Amino acid sequence: MFQLNRDELNSLMSQFATSNEGRGGRRKLPLAFSEHGALMAATVLNSPRAVEMSLYVVRTFVRLRETLAANKGLAGKLEELEQKTEALALRHDTLAANTRAQLRQLFEAVRGQRACCRMNSMILSTIRFASAESGAVRTRS
Repeated sequence: MFQLNRDELNSLMSQFATSNEGRGGRRKLPLAFSEHGALMAATVLNSPRAVEMSLYVVRTFVRLRETLAANKGLAGKLEELEQKTEALALRHDTLAANTRAQLRQLFEAVRGQRACCRMNSMILSTIRFASAESGAVRTRS
């Protein structure tokens, strides 16, 4: 048997069914049985009602243990899922960063090519203009 602490008591208390401490509420922290203590009490008590209640308590502890085991399995699966999600997110972030870098390079290349094309067309226009003028000058001379 052990005594509950204040946090354990607060998590077990109902707000509506428990009176306030100043109005006759609990003055001491309650005592609780461990599974081993419940089994020991069940072996000492021999009345039919005590046997029935001890079976009820033992079954409750068995269910509690099964629930905890199931929750541990679920907790393990949840942890595994979180790790996979983090790995996928990291991979996604890396891919996204690589994609952005490649797009930047592509855009810079396209901009450079446009600038180069503009420069080439300006050079060609200048050459055409110069050749047209020189042709005009030649025809005049």
